[in-house]
Amino acid sequence: MIQVKFCTKKYNSCLFVGLFLLFSFNIQTLLVAQTFDEKNKTESAEIEKSQEEEKSEAQKRRDTINYGLDSEVSELIETLIKDDDNGYTDSLIDLFKVSSNRDVREKIITYCSHFKIPDLKDYALTLLEDPYDENKETVSLVCNYVKTLKINEAAPALQAMLETENKTYYYMAISALAVVGGPEQAVFLSKMFDDDDLDINVRQELVKALGELKAVETWDKLKDLAEDENENLYVRMYAAEAIGEMKKPESIDVLINLFDSSDPSIREYVLKGLSNYTDKKVQNLIVSAVKDNYWKVRKQAILIVKDQKIEAAAPYLRYRAQNDSESVIVYEAMESLAVLNDKEGVDFLIKTVKDTKKNDVLRSKSAEALLKNNINRGYDAVIEAASETLENDHLKKLRYALGKLFAKYPNSAWRDICEKYLYNKDVATKGTGLDIYNKNRYLTLTSMVKLMAENDESTAIKNKAKLILEKD
Repeated sequence: MIQVKFCTKKYNSCLFVGLFLLFSFNIQTLLVAQTFDEKNKTESAEIEKSQEEEKSEAQKRRDTINYGLDSEVSELIETLIKDDDNGYTDSLIDLFKVSSNRDVREKIITYCSHFKIPDLKDYALTLLEDPYDENKETVSLVCNYVKTLKINEAAPALQAMLETENKTYYYMAISALAVVGGPEQAVFLSKMFDDDDLDINVRQELVKALGELKAVETWDKLKDLAEDENENLYVRMYAAEAIGEMKKPESIDVLINLFDSSDPSIREYVLKGLSNYTDKKVQNLIVSAVKDNYWKVRKQAILIVKDQKIEAAAPYLRYRAQNDSESVIVYEAMESLAVLNDKEGVDFLIKTVKDTKKNDVLRSKSAEALLKNNINRGYDAVIEAASETLENDHLKKLRYALGKLFAKYPNSAWRDICEKYLYNKDVATKGTGLDIYNKNRYLTLTSMVKLMAENDESTAIKNKAKLILEKD
C-alpha cells in the first residue's frame, strides 16, 4: 500500500513537471509568435512610412515644377539629372511649352538630351531652320540634342547653317552632322576644305566629323589630307585614322607608307587606322611598332595586339613588361600577355605577384591581369599573396588592392580568402571583405555577415553589413 502511494506521488510529480514544461513551451511559442508579429508590423510600418515619404517627395517635386521659382525649377532639374530620375518628364515638357525663362528651357533641353526624350524633336527641327535670333547656348544645346537622339532629319538644317557666312555655329553644326549626316553631308564637309580662309580649328573638326561619318565618297580627299606634309598636323592625324575606319583595302598601303613619318603623332594615328585590318603585313608592322621609340606609339601597338590577339608579339610584350621605362607600357604589356595566355608571360606574371621585392602597384597589376582574364593557374599565387598581407600590416596597401580585385572579378575560388578578410581586426580590411562577399555572395559566410551586422564593434561595419544583407 505504501508502495502504491509512493508511485502515485511520483506519477503526480512527473505529470506536474510535464504540464509545467508544456505550459512554458506554449508561453515561449506565444512570445516568439508575438515578437515575430510585432517585427512584421514594425517593418510594414517602416515600409509604409518610406512609401509615404517617397510620395510626399514626389509631390513636392511636382509642386516645384508647377509653382516654384525659376531658380528652384532649374536646381531641381539638375538634381533629377544627377539622380538619373526621369519620372517628371510630362510635367517638364508641359512647363517647356509655357515657360519664357531661358535658363529653365535650357535645363529642360539638357534633361531631354540626358534621358533621350523625343518630345522636343519638332521644336529642335524648327529652331535649327532659323537659329540666328536665338541665344548661342540654346542653339548649342539643341545641336547636342539632335546629335544625342540621332535625329537624321536635322541634317539639311545643320548643313544650311554651314553654308552661311555666319560662322558662329560652325563647331556645333559640324559636331552634330558627324552623327546625323549622310553621304551628301560628308561630301559637303569635304568641299569646305577648299576654303583657304577656314580656321584651322574648324578644319580639325571637319576631318574628325568625316572620320565619324565614314563616307567612302570622301576617301580621296582624306587621303590627300593625310599625305600632305604642308597640312596641319592634327588634320593629317585625323585623316589617317579616318581612311582606316573606312576599311577600304586601298588604305593599307597608304597608311603603311605614312608610318615612315618622323612625327610620332602621325605614326600613332596611322596605327589607329590600321587597327581595322588583320592582314599579315599589317600585323607585322604592328608587332614591330611595339618597340617604337615613342611611348604612345608603343601603347597603341600593344592595344591592337591585345584586341587582335597577335601571338607573334608575345616575346616583345615580355621584354616590354620587364624593361620598359614607362609604367603605362609595362601594365599594358602585362595585360596583353594575360589576354594571349602566353605561357612564359603568365609565368612572369605569377612570379611578379609572388615577389615581395616588387612594389605593391606592380604586384597588384600582375594580379589583376591574371584575375581579369581568368588565368586559373595564377589564382593560388594571388590568394597566397593576399593571405600574407593579412598577416603583415605593413602590406595594407597591397591587401586592399588585392581585396578590390576579388570583389571586382567574382569567383567561387575567393571564398576562403574572403573569410580571412572578414575575420581581420582592421576595419578597412573587414570592409573590403564585405565588398568581396557582396559581389560573390558565399552562402556559407552569410551567418558571419549577420553576426557582423549585429555585434561588430565598428558602427561603419555594422551598417555596411546590414545594407548588404538588405539586398537579399
